Amino acid sequence: MIAIALLLAGSPVPQSLLDAADAAGLAQTQCAFATFRAANQARLSPPDFAANLRSRCAAQSQEVRRLSGRIFSIRGESNPAARADQMIEDSYRTMVEEYRRFPEKEKMIRDFCKSDPSDCR
Repeated sequence: MIAIALLLAGSPVPQSLLDAADAAGLAQTQCAFATFRAANQARLSPPDFAANLRSRCAAQSQEVRRLSGRIFSIRGESNPAARADQMIEDSYRTMVEEYRRFPEKEKMIRDFCKSDPSDCR
C-alpha cells in the first residue's frame, strides 16, 4: 500500500491534464468576475450574490472540481475529492468576501481620486 502511494506521488501529471485544469480554472475565474460585475450593477446583497455565483458558475466549478480531483489523485493525495471541493469552496468564499468589501473599497478609491485626481485617469 505504501509503495503504491509512493509510486503515485512520483507519477507526473500529464501536461494535457494540467492544461485542461488551467483552462477550466480560467473559465471559472471569468465566470466569477462576470457574475461579480453583474451583481454589483444590480446592487445584489452579498447572500444573493453568493447564491448567484454558485448557480451561474456551477458548470465551470464542476469542471475544475473534476480535473483537480484527477490531479490530486495522480499526486497521491489521500482524499482528492475533498481537496478539490475545499478548493472550490475557498474560491467562492473569497469572491463573496471581496463582494462584501467592494463598496468600502470603491469609496476609498473615490476619496483618493478626490484628493489627487491626477493619479486616477
